Amino acid sequence: MSKGKFILGIKADWRAVILCIVAASTFWFLNAMNDDYTSNITYPVIFDYPEDKLVAVEKLPSKIRINASGYGWNFFRKTFWFKTAPIHIEIKKVPKKKYMSSEQLYHIVSQQLDDLKVNYVLTDSLYLPFEKLRKKKVVIAADTSKISMAPGYMIVGPIKIFPDTLTVRGGYSQVNEFPDTLNLFIPQTNISSSYDEDVKTEISYSPDIVLSVPKVKVKFEVEKVHKENIVLSLQKVNFPEGKKLSEKTVILSYFVNKNSRNQAKEEDFKVVVDYNNLNRDKTIKAKLLKKPSFVYRYYFTPAFIKVSDEE
Repeated sequence: MSKGKFILGIKADWRAVILCIVAASTFWFLNAMNDDYTSNITYPVIFDYPEDKLVAVEKLPSKIRINASGYGWNFFRKTFWFKTAPIHIEIKKVPKKKYMSSEQLYHIVSQQLDDLKVNYVLTDSLYLPFEKLRKKKVVIAADTSKISMAPGYMIVGPIKIFPDTLTVRGGYSQVNEFPDTLNLFIPQTNISSSYDEDVKTEISYSPDIVLSVPKVKVKFEVEKVHKENIVLSLQKVNFPEGKKLSEKTVILSYFVNKNSRNQAKEEDFKVVVDYNNLNRDKTIKAKLLKKPSFVYRYYFTPAFIKVSDEE
């Protein structure tokens, strides 16, 4: 005996009811697909351009909105789960105008959508952020003043970077603004031993800039150092008659490793003050011309010496 339930007082088979509904819906759908329609649809676009000559310096548009008319089946294929072939927009050289108008888009879209009649383009314009491709070589360096060292430790000797240059690739204006030297960021802090690590060549200038080298090897020697002070006499250079210095001596503070403590003598140093380097505020920066090889970083107190007229 077939199973059934009462609908409006009539005993019915649910499976038969569902099949009837599906059949009716299918018939309606197939019939509807044979009609003509006019509708607004979103359509994908893709840009074709010579990547060895041009570069997009901003994100390119990926869709446009159009109003079109056509057969129901064609609309169904364009708007539902069927994979839609995008509209191709060809860019051969840097556009004179940064925007493509809806009229220009209309001609391009009409030529490529042969199964729909394009009535008009709803998208007002498309942004064209293209520039000439430019490349340049830059030097890779590390700013020692920004490397975090543990208290009492210092970099001794040169910082070695492999490779020490890279190529920057991007839009003409972006590459022009890129500095000739790329300073690396050393992420480690409180460094107290010799360094030998891979460091990323990260930049914050523009996400559209491409670097030929993603990371480099950085090496430098680190030693525990000790601070020493010595009082040195100033030697005047190129001073005209009638001019004098406010100080005759300066304090030189310098750093050495444990094996070189208390070895430096006054005659091992030479400090000059050159009048040709006179600043607008009538001061001159002291300059160290001679020092022992075991002396690392140093500084003067005072760093600038005032110049005045002799009485």
